[in-house]
Amino acid sequence: PCSPVRAFDVHPADPDTIIVGTGEFHREWGCGMYRTTNAGVSWDEIDLLGQVFTVPDYFMRLRYKPDDPNVVLAASSSLMLCSPDGGSTWTRATFASGGLASGVWNDFVFHPDDPELVFAVRCSQVPNPTGPNPM
Repeated sequence: PCSPVRAFDVHPADPDTIIVGTGEFHREWGCGMYRTTNAGVSWDEIDLLGQVFTVPDYFMRLRYKPDDPNVVLAASSSLMLCSPDGGSTWTRATFASGGLASGVWNDFVFHPDDPELVFAVRCSQVPNPTGPNPM
C-alpha cells in the first residue's frame, strides 16, 4: 500500500491477515484501506468508496473486536466504520443511542470486561461510553 500507514491490526486468530488504514493527520493524506491474507506478500485495496461512499483522508485506529474478530472498527478523518465480516465489507458505524458516527474520530477502545461497549473520542471530546455501536 501507499505510505504512511498509521492504523493497523493483526487478526487475533490468523497472523497472516492484517488490515491497514493509510494516511496520517497533519502529514500526508492516505490512499484508503488495504488487507493482506498472506503476511504482506500482496495487498488488496478495500473498496470503501463503493460501500460507504467516501474514502477517509486518514485513519487513526483499526481494531478487531476482542471477543469476535469478525467485527472490525476503524476510526478515521470522516467517520467511524464497522465491518461485520473481518474487513471484507464496511458500513458507517452508528451510536448505541442512534444516529451515524460521523466526524473526525481520534481513537477508541473496547471495554476490557464488556467488548460490546466502545469508548470513542472525536476531536476535542471526552471519551463517550455510549460511543459507536460495534454491531
